[in-house]
Amino acid sequence: MSLPLSELFDHDVENHLIQDVGSQNFAMLLDYNEIFDNSSSFTLSLHNALPTQDENTLPVPDVKFQPPHQRLLSPILAADVLSNEDYGGPYGFEVSVLPTYNTKNPWVYSVPLNKVYMDMMQPFPIDIILKTPKKPNDKLFIRITPQYSAQNYAANPVCRCFQHDHHSDSTNKDIAEHVRQHVIRSTNKAAYYLGDAKEKQRLSVILPMGNPQAGSESVREFLFFVCKSSCPVPGMNRRTLEVIFTLEDEEGSVLGRKALNVRICACPKRDKEKEEKEAEKSNHTSPPKGKKRKVDQHPTQGSKMMPPDDRAYKINLPCVGKQSLLKILTHAEDVHQSQLYLAQGQPELSERLKKTLHEIEQLKRAALQ
Repeated sequence: MSLPLSELFDHDVENHLIQDVGSQNFAMLLDYNEIFDNSSSFTLSLHNALPTQDENTLPVPDVKFQPPHQRLLSPILAADVLSNEDYGGPYGFEVSVLPTYNTKNPWVYSVPLNKVYMDMMQPFPIDIILKTPKKPNDKLFIRITPQYSAQNYAANPVCRCFQHDHHSDSTNKDIAEHVRQHVIRSTNKAAYYLGDAKEKQRLSVILPMGNPQAGSESVREFLFFVCKSSCPVPGMNRRTLEVIFTLEDEEGSVLGRKALNVRICACPKRDKEKEEKEAEKSNHTSPPKGKKRKVDQHPTQGSKMMPPDDRAYKINLPCVGKQSLLKILTHAEDVHQSQLYLAQGQPELSERLKKTLHEIEQLKRAALQ
C-alpha cells in the first residue's frame, strides 16, 4: 500500500506509524515531504533491506517520494572510477569508525590501515560529521559506494556472488529484487538503492543527511555487508575493497568525500592482526635479492586466462541421502553459473552452459518431490 506524504495523516494512522517506525523515523518521513519537489516520482520501499515486521503490527507502507534532482539519482557507470582522495569540502565532511575495545565484537577497526574488518550480516556503526553545520534549508545526502581499490579492478562493479544473490538465500528473505545484488545494506529505512551491475553500473546506497541529536556532533548510521571478501566471481573474489562516502547536494554535486578500506571475513580480529604485521614488515623490509613478491591474480572479465574447457562430461555417481544430493547439485549449479559469467561474449559456450544449468535445475526439482 502507498501513502502520499503530501496529504495529512489520519490521527490513528499517525499514531500507528509512530509506534511502528519510531518518532525519529516518522519525523524523517515528514521532513522528506519538504525536501522533494515536483520532479518525476520514484517508489522507495522502507522494508527493502530489513526483515518484515510481525504480522500483528501495522506494516510500514511504501512511500512515494519525489527526487530533488534527477542527477542525484542518475546511476554511475562502473567505467567511471571514483576518486578515493579524502575531501573535507565546505562542510568539513568526516566519516569516523568507533574504536573497539571488546575483543568479542563482530567488527574491528585498524587505525594504521584505515580498515574495518567485520563478519557478514553484522551491522557496524559509522559517525558522519559536518564540522560546519548545515543550514536549515540545506538539502544534503550521503552516497555510499563500494569500489575495488586495485586500479586493474576499479572499473568493475562490486556485486554479490551467485550463491548469496540467489533468491533462496536467507539474506534475501522479503528483500526487493533490485536490492539483492547490493553488497552493502543500511538499517536506515529511508535508504535508496541505486544502480544495476547487469547494466555495468555502480551499486550505491543514498541516505538523507540527518541532524545530530542534542549534545552530539555526529549522525550515526549502521551498515552491513551481505557477501564475504572471499566469495567467488562475480563476487569480490579476494579483491581488496574500499567504501567511498560522498556528501552531495540535491543536484548530485560532491561536497565532501571519505574513503574507508573494508574486509568482510569470519575472523576479523585475526585478519586485522595479520595484515597489520604484513604492512609493518613491508614498510621495513624489501624483497630478497633475486626474488619477486607474489602477486595475487583473480580471474575476472577481461583478464587474460586459459580458454575454458567446453567439452561435456557425464558422471554416474551414487549418492546416499536426499540432502547430500541437493548439496552436490547446488555446488554444480554454482560452478556452472560462474563459468557462464566468464563465458560472456562466447554465445555457443554460453548456450551449452545454460542448457546444463536447466538440466541441473530439473534434477533438483525431481529430488525435492
